[in-house]
Amino acid sequence: MNTFFNTIRKTNIYLQIIILACAVLIVWSCNKDKIIDNPSNTISKIPTSGIVYIYDGCVWAMNTDGSNKTKLTSDNGFLYSISSSSNGSKFIFYQKFVGLVLLDENGEKVINASNSDDFAAITWSRNDKLYFSKILRNSNDNSAIGIYIFSMNDDGSEITQITPYYTSPDLITDHDPEDDEPSLSPDNSSLLFTTQRSGNAGVLAKMNLLTGSISFLTYAGGLNTSHTMGLYAVSNPSFSPDGLQIVIDGYIDNTLPTAEQDRSQIFIMNADGSSQYSLTHKTTENCHFPSWSPDGKYIVYENDSIGFTEPKICIMNADGSNEKILAYGSNPCFIGQPR
Repeated sequence: MNTFFNTIRKTNIYLQIIILACAVLIVWSCNKDKIIDNPSNTISKIPTSGIVYIYDGCVWAMNTDGSNKTKLTSDNGFLYSISSSSNGSKFIFYQKFVGLVLLDENGEKVINASNSDDFAAITWSRNDKLYFSKILRNSNDNSAIGIYIFSMNDDGSEITQITPYYTSPDLITDHDPEDDEPSLSPDNSSLLFTTQRSGNAGVLAKMNLLTGSISFLTYAGGLNTSHTMGLYAVSNPSFSPDGLQIVIDGYIDNTLPTAEQDRSQIFIMNADGSSQYSLTHKTTENCHFPSWSPDGKYIVYENDSIGFTEPKICIMNADGSNEKILAYGSNPCFIGQPR
């Protein structure tokens, strides 16, 4: 009889442990989902407002408060550099070993196929031209001879090289000159891109598309008299909707505390490169892929926290205040505002 009751007691204890464990999991899951969930909602139509981003190898959309997270694509994998058209009706992204993929109400369509990893960043212009960076290769041995910016129509036609050929013995990689991460001004007259044409990697360049002239807006070469570089190793530039400012991520070595200099921050500058200042002040995190809202009031970006396996999508006011975490994910941009 005692054995019987002991068995009952042990069973009850096990049941209590299981129930408690389940309760803990439910509470943890609900608390997690409250801020950074990614439920697999079924898409009924392409959203025309909010934020698009990449999560778990798919394109997702959500409201600007992080609600209504919706998966827009099939389980593709290896997605990079998504951008929205200016009317918010279609998106473009790069899928590694597949090519450039257009996403609209008709679904996904490869408009420039590639079985290599030669593509990189891509964006829209206001006249619906696509601008993207691509590795050029030697026809004899398939070696990389440079990364350049190209344009094309959104059906994949009329591919045109935009940044001119350039070689220099002073450049530091075999990807000369590493023209990457394009962004178009709202009037389509200027092209921002990162480059090492100046002899240093991660320099922000601005090209006048009417004259073809190229100027450098950040560390162009050579140490200045104070032996500092200022803003350097920049990436992911983006014009503001009015074309008056630029948001970008990068490092700075002379105006922030040392702990903040060790992390990639989000910076704002005027369209001519003047008045550079930091919006973020991270000491244990890196900030990447900033993008404006269509009204210019907000900036969304990717936050890579040290110790976390997944980056997070954050939103803040355009002055850097009121920062909030919205979701797990990467490469965010607002719908209706080309990166």
